[in-house]
Amino acid sequence: MNELSKIDNETNFKIFTRDPDYDALWMNKHKKVSFLANPFQRWYRFSRLWQYKLASKLGIADFLKEGMDAFRWADVVVSTNDIFSSTYGSVFQNLAPIKAALSYRKPVVLIGHSIGPFKKEKEIRAFTKTMKHVRLINVREFLTLGYLKKINLKNVRVELTADPAFCLEPETKNLDNLWKAYNIPNNEITIGIAPSQGLLISEKLRTRTTSRHSWS
Repeated sequence: MNELSKIDNETNFKIFTRDPDYDALWMNKHKKVSFLANPFQRWYRFSRLWQYKLASKLGIADFLKEGMDAFRWADVVVSTNDIFSSTYGSVFQNLAPIKAALSYRKPVVLIGHSIGPFKKEKEIRAFTKTMKHVRLINVREFLTLGYLKKINLKNVRVELTADPAFCLEPETKNLDNLWKAYNIPNNEITIGIAPSQGLLISEKLRTRTTSRHSWS
């Protein structure tokens, strides 16, 4: 978002998130940014896109209407979902916002993604069918680039670039407190490794769900 603003500082952004009030706290300086509740949250997981659109028209939930209105408002929709795979949430739920944007005939761009692997053939079919209509898929490593070739994704522009995380400005204000808290010597080269807890949580939930079904 910051990089796009450098190209055009008049650009306005509407961002889907799980907790708009929380995210607004750290973006209060950016007047051209607003946060909206993700219209595809789990407790409104309809099976068809038209159901979301109908629910927004009927006023079943304000955040559904705001979400669909945001798609209509946008000139371009950027997906920064991070990872598309069978082990990182539902592939179909992650595709829902992209399919919604495409249904409103909006250009869609995926930035900084890792993709795959998919465990089921129906996940591959759903992904490739949707991706045929996006303008650009920007991937951040060679594994994804190779995987997209393996699943035979054709006629889609795919570019390999660095992870957008490298565009972030480093946080240096609290480093001294961090060194002390973890007893890390600050006079040596230090490499931080931050594995995603989302993968672990998602896999645990998936295992519990599978176990529950196997006992039913």
